[in-house]
Amino acid sequence: MSYFSLLRHQWHTVGPGASPARTALQIGGAVFLLLLAAGAGVWAETWIRAFRPGVSPIRWAGSLGLPLGALYVIGRGYQAPMGLRPYLPLPVRSTRLVRFALTRALLHPINVVLLAFGAGFWGQTVVPAHAWGASLAYGGGMVLGLGSATHLARLFAQALARRPLRVALLVAGGGLVGWAGVATGTVPVLAYSEWLFVGGLELRPGPMALLAGTYAGALMLHRRHVRRRLYLDDTRPDPAKEDAAPQPAPPEAGIVCRAVDRLLPLGRQRRVGGSLGEAYSTIWALVAVEWRLVSRNRQPRRLGILLVLPLFVALIGGLGAATSGTVAYEGSTLFIWGVAVGGWVGDYGGRLFGWEGGRLQGLVARDVQGREILGAKVAALVLGTLVLWVIPLPVFVLASPSALWVHAAFLAYVLGWGVPVTVATAPLTRTSIDLNSRGVFSGTGLGKRYAGTTGLLFLPAVGLFVWADSTFSFASGLAILGGVSALLTPLWMRVCRGAWRRYRHDMLAAFREPDG
Repeated sequence: MSYFSLLRHQWHTVGPGASPARTALQIGGAVFLLLLAAGAGVWAETWIRAFRPGVSPIRWAGSLGLPLGALYVIGRGYQAPMGLRPYLPLPVRSTRLVRFALTRALLHPINVVLLAFGAGFWGQTVVPAHAWGASLAYGGGMVLGLGSATHLARLFAQALARRPLRVALLVAGGGLVGWAGVATGTVPVLAYSEWLFVGGLELRPGPMALLAGTYAGALMLHRRHVRRRLYLDDTRPDPAKEDAAPQPAPPEAGIVCRAVDRLLPLGRQRRVGGSLGEAYSTIWALVAVEWRLVSRNRQPRRLGILLVLPLFVALIGGLGAATSGTVAYEGSTLFIWGVAVGGWVGDYGGRLFGWEGGRLQGLVARDVQGREILGAKVAALVLGTLVLWVIPLPVFVLASPSALWVHAAFLAYVLGWGVPVTVATAPLTRTSIDLNSRGVFSGTGLGKRYAGTTGLLFLPAVGLFVWADSTFSFASGLAILGGVSALLTPLWMRVCRGAWRRYRHDMLAAFREPDG
């Protein structure tokens, strides 16, 4: 079986049964995107000179190589690798299959777009100002850096799947040290990145050898990982043929989980006087079920990684108070801050009904109304957000009172705007999640619903950041938007109940599918 046959199979897997018109439209869209990326690379020099006057565009781009590479590794590490199990029965040699998996990782659409951008920047900025030898060395160094980041992303995904909390703490600590070093000048991350990636223009052997050695080592480790995964897939029994195969035992609840369990009801409805009290009792019982779902299953327990984000924000706020006394109006700082406060809504809320899966059918079949199910989901999102919000609060109260207003504004925005939007779009879920899976954050595909929900969550805040000219005005806009949206809670609940009535049957049918 040739490489062309494998690539053709991958193409049909992405778009099965596509018509010729749709195939032509997809190819045309891909070509247009590549031309747009190449054009952005051509104009990058002009934009950099306008944004950073007096700075060499080549050296400035080289100084960002290591930070952007780290973000690339973390971002691509959360994507699932290509499945090799369907190819095992085919007459394909294992060595060819391993090479195909490595090549497929390098030819990822993100890499192709980045290469198009880099080609435009290289042809417009590097080649006219330097000799061909130096230009080729610079371009080769950039390509080796992208290839190294690609292979390291797969190794990062493997480590994250095995030890999620340890890896998350390591990444958060490294990111904090790098950010603090860049802010204070104690850790020359940007200078070292410039020496590494711009050294090819001066034909220095040290940076070129280091880039080549890094790529060779990352390739060797990635190849070893693919071969090991291929061997495990070949020896692991097929679950469709061996239904009686023993399943891995679920993780046991810890001390904190057992203590919280004692404070929660057992899941039965307690009769309270009046229909309103009875509804609240049912909602409280459903919230208890949500907690036990998160605390007693392997896949949801990986959400404990989110507890790292508030600590990160507390250290950023404390460092900002120690250096300048006020919170700087920087996009990166405020973005991390907002993600930390709204991380529970974005991550857990993004798969709000996917956690239930086929079990949601049994819940709907009982005497539980839709408004009670939605009320329980809203309560779970609000309580989880409050936990993430309270953790860094003592640091802001003691060290940075000015940051307390920004922190409260993010809370108002997430509770007033983020929670209703997430609950309203949750019935559009079509993918259930295996609660005992060892994968990294299953069910986080970049589908239309996920992209639309993410856009609705972030775009208002991004618009306010572009419009505002100071941290105080930005925080005031967030608080006003969240407060106005919170005042429209009755209207939001009507929208959520309407979406539930309209899309619940399609969602339940998708959960009943064998693949769902």
